[in-house]
Amino acid sequence: PMSEEEEIAQLFGQFSEVLGHSRALAALRRATAARKPHHAYLLLGPRGVGKMTVARALLSALLCEEPGADACGRCAACHKLRGSAHTGIHFVRPGGKSDSITVEQIAEIQRQLSYRRLEGDFRVVLIDDAGSMNESAQNKLLKTLEEPPEGTVMILCALHPGQLLQTVRSRCQKL
Repeated sequence: PMSEEEEIAQLFGQFSEVLGHSRALAALRRATAARKPHHAYLLLGPRGVGKMTVARALLSALLCEEPGADACGRCAACHKLRGSAHTGIHFVRPGGKSDSITVEQIAEIQRQLSYRRLEGDFRVVLIDDAGSMNESAQNKLLKTLEEPPEGTVMILCALHPGQLLQTVRSRCQKL
């Protein structure tokens, strides 16, 4: 299995890599070009549909230093993201014995978000397999979804909406 650093290094992406999803991509490109993204996105769909590809493109576009609707791939921020050295990305995935996202992981993200941003206009929290959060972890996440720190964008990826509490779903833009 890959280390977290190796996974983060593979998070760089561009919207041009995404096949299909034209309506969702158009909305995301408008938001990134205007530098006015929604504070939370919920990417839904079966495994292999491209949720992580879209998430990678979105977070790269948000962290990129060049103005535009997509990541340039050339600026210092894009290079840092490729080298897993960008301080603006927080990646959460299931793990441990239960293979779930725990309350402790959400608390750690909240702690990290309490510090000021070190670089760029945005910080991006990417929660892969958000449907693996138990009810306690989802309730803990609600505080951040309701009152996100300035410049924070959360991207949650899940198989279907029923995996998440209605209160979590209602605070995210669904794609």
